[in-house]
Amino acid sequence: MRLFFGVWKLALLAALQILISLPLMYWLVTVLFGQAKLSAFAGASLWVVVGVSADNIFVLTETWGQSRQLLRDGRPAEMPDRLSWTVRQAGVPLFYANATTAVSLFINCFSSLPAIFQFGLCGGILLFVNMALGLTYLPALLVLQERAAVERSTSPSPLTLTLSPSLSLSLALALSLSLS
Repeated sequence: MRLFFGVWKLALLAALQILISLPLMYWLVTVLFGQAKLSAFAGASLWVVVGVSADNIFVLTETWGQSRQLLRDGRPAEMPDRLSWTVRQAGVPLFYANATTAVSLFINCFSSLPAIFQFGLCGGILLFVNMALGLTYLPALLVLQERAAVERSTSPSPLTLTLSPSLSLSLALALSLSLS
């Protein structure tokens, strides 16, 4: 991902999306679906989700890049218009891709073997949680990264980079969710 994004910070924060989805999935599976103990096989669904989530990240990032060409009244579109366009353009295909993969995992819930059941349940839920984060968390990261790039290009000293309050809050929230 580092090669794709070109900067370590954005690559790590995008990958953090997958880690943030784990405690959310765990809560849903244990509290809402009553699975007190999860098998190691349930954790294997993480590999499926990592692949699909990486694809989601690439699709959203590429669509965000294409939004730079978006025009409104003959002028380049403002960032809110670009963000809305990006989520609408990428959201439908991502939903279908994630939903079909999740359904294929949820089919495992018909198994009488608890490990297979949990594999399907955890994987399907994790896909939907990660997709929701991908359509909220990742676009916010892309906007913050672009704003930081604009601020760096207009700042007098390229060696000083200060974090905006919103970026600091986002980082603190992401870190606290991943640690809980």
